[in-house]
Amino acid sequence: MASTSSKKSQKFVSFYSIYLAIDSGKLSMSMIKYYFDIVLQNSESAAIAMQEWISSPLGAALTAISTISFVGFAFLASRLDKDDKNPIKRFIAILWPYIRDALKSLRNALRGVTSTLTLLHLLDIVDIRQLIIPLGLVIGVVSLINRIWSRYRLNQQDKMLNDAKTLLNEIADLKEFDQIEELRRKIIKQTTLSKTLSFLSVLLSALIDGINPYIGALAIAAINPPVLIVITVFCSIYFLSTLITKIYDEINKQHQLTIAQKKVEIALLAKEMDLLEEKLINLEKSDEYYSLRDYLDYLHYEHEQAIAKFSESSPVPLLVQGIKCGLNIYKYIMLTISTFLFLSPIRLPSIPAISRAGIGLTALGGGTVYTLASTSFKKASEESIKTERKRTRNPHLFFSDIEKQSDFACSPMSPVFALS
Repeated sequence: MASTSSKKSQKFVSFYSIYLAIDSGKLSMSMIKYYFDIVLQNSESAAIAMQEWISSPLGAALTAISTISFVGFAFLASRLDKDDKNPIKRFIAILWPYIRDALKSLRNALRGVTSTLTLLHLLDIVDIRQLIIPLGLVIGVVSLINRIWSRYRLNQQDKMLNDAKTLLNEIADLKEFDQIEELRRKIIKQTTLSKTLSFLSVLLSALIDGINPYIGALAIAAINPPVLIVITVFCSIYFLSTLITKIYDEINKQHQLTIAQKKVEIALLAKEMDLLEEKLINLEKSDEYYSLRDYLDYLHYEHEQAIAKFSESSPVPLLVQGIKCGLNIYKYIMLTISTFLFLSPIRLPSIPAISRAGIGLTALGGGTVYTLASTSFKKASEESIKTERKRTRNPHLFFSDIEKQSDFACSPMSPVFALS
């Protein structure tokens, strides 16, 4: 069983490494395009200039070096351990995710600003397309800093969860009553400031990511009003969906941290009560005995209160989970399409914005419906299983309930009897 699990884990790591390698190759090409977009400030002339540069010997060589370097670093980072004793390996494993996030934030910010300002022009709201490059650069830098901070914040939150698991193991092995306070001081609690900064970071990330709905370049001359309406509706839904899901993801993460903290506190209270009861057994009924007895009663009360307030249920509504599922489906589809286009030996036309919007709306609707339906079916199945188990364990009780219902139906108090 362990070997099967190990094989599955190894397959997942291999698949994930291949995905990161392909994604990094695409990122390398995207950053070359990003450079030409910034320098020439015109998407059409930038694309032509980029193709000419890549076709030149120097451009081809630099493109190959860039792509191979990105792919190599991504592959190594996915295989290396952040706690490796070798400083070079540890450096690559830790640093590359930050570099990848930084470059993606610059690229996605420019894409999002370009799509948004072009859409505003198409809707005859305002034409400020001349600000695409300045705004793209400013928002890109802000996004870059926020991405680096977000990566650090997520690593710290994961560390807090791991520390909580370690503390639970230490509490289980605790033998001395005097070590209780020492372990209690080890409990890491998030400050109000850190929680506020986390939510602000997530909000900023959602606002920036929400304006990049992966619809590609909008061709002004080729879009008629009905198509424009569909694209606008999709962009609006995508923006709101991204905002909602990211905020609820952070709420869920904070909830997990609170659960981990409460588990440690409850386990520590339980261990303190056990050790105190052992100590009371060895004491005569003296002043110390009664004071410790009172303290034990207080601990019992605190323990009961902590358990009563404790809840592991997710605070994320089912509808939000469905929307998140739909967003993931859409992103996976877009990733598959872009990967196929990137790896294709012949130049293929990109998918039009209206087709991408249609795929996005279908994915969001399908993901939401699937999540709601599957959860409802699962709950119904669980209730059916519980009812069947009750009937199997106590058939007399089951049939007595039916008899009571039958007697009530035939009684003068029954609505059925009254209607007859």
